Amino acid sequence: MFAGDSIRRNQWESLLCMLAQAVANQSTVFEENGSPVTKHKGFFSMKFKEYNLTVEYYTAPFLVIINRPPKDSPTQVRVTIRVDELHWYSRRWMGANVLVFNAGHWWNKEKTVKMGCYFQEGGKVNMTMDVMEGFRRSLQTLKSWTTKILNPDRSHVFLRSYSPVHYSNGTWNDGGRCGAEMEPEKNYAKLKAEP
Repeated sequence: MFAGDSIRRNQWESLLCMLAQAVANQSTVFEENGSPVTKHKGFFSMKFKEYNLTVEYYTAPFLVIINRPPKDSPTQVRVTIRVDELHWYSRRWMGANVLVFNAGHWWNKEKTVKMGCYFQEGGKVNMTMDVMEGFRRSLQTLKSWTTKILNPDRSHVFLRSYSPVHYSNGTWNDGGRCGAEMEPEKNYAKLKAEP
């Protein structure tokens, strides 16, 4: 089971392609709900009938619920990210043997606060919570869910967050350039702290 944003989607598609190469009869590989595999939002459940294997993908960029703001919220709040409530798709994740989560790509000011998306806990919008604190709290919600709901003898959980920066001397659209590095940075003084 894969859940997250487009990075997780790409990994899901790559795994499907690799697995499908091992199947002699391609008609035994199908989307269980009859949905065409497109770039639409939602979820897919690919069945490999010969192997009794299902590989699912769920679009959930923040892994937690995105919802309308509570009544009487400030006017700049267009939507809220419920950092204390896992996405409703999580009901479908229970019982999976392998769960691969991705979060991080959408956790920035450009895709949250600057678009009118603020953080909510319980029934209250927190206008001062910064993006990294919202991200931390949502990961805590995911951790709590995995420890309470999943059987550790049966389910294996993987989390992938931010990708390393690929540009130096600026961002991709502001003077930055790909360093074409061949090895990881070994000078720890140059590395930025993890969020």
